[in-house]
Amino acid sequence: MSYGNASGGTWESFYRTFIIEDSHKNTQMISLSIIQSVKGINRSGKSCLMVAIDDFDKSHHSLQLNLNKFLTQHKNEFNIVHNGAISIGNIGSGKISELIKLIKNECPELLDSHEKIHLGKIKTSKLMYIDDDDIENLIINLIKYAIIRDNYRKHEKS
Repeated sequence: MSYGNASGGTWESFYRTFIIEDSHKNTQMISLSIIQSVKGINRSGKSCLMVAIDDFDKSHHSLQLNLNKFLTQHKNEFNIVHNGAISIGNIGSGKISELIKLIKNECPELLDSHEKIHLGKIKTSKLMYIDDDDIENLIINLIKYAIIRDNYRKHEKS
């Protein structure tokens, strides 16, 4: 599958797609992929967790999470967070503080005590399966966060 973003970039990759019904009873496809970008002569790029939304009207990346920056390891688990940075098409960057307010209203469980966006933890001491609690929780949080980000974008564009 192939998805683009507001800056005109397009990423083609294998995606895992989930068909969901949102709170407005609309069907959407949420697709996840990890893409390694290759840069420069030493080929040291970045790995990005891509979250795409297709609401059958348009499809795009809602989140391109740089794993080099937002994935940390502590003992036997990886923690995945995000800083809330968001672009809004040709409008430019959105206000992180406004996105945090929306998250606080719609999905406060994504925020830690310091109002940082916490998407999940993955145990590294065992094989990962999609039905493991930590993997399910991560996927659910990524879907919720992507939808909230798109709601924020729609609000800012209107």
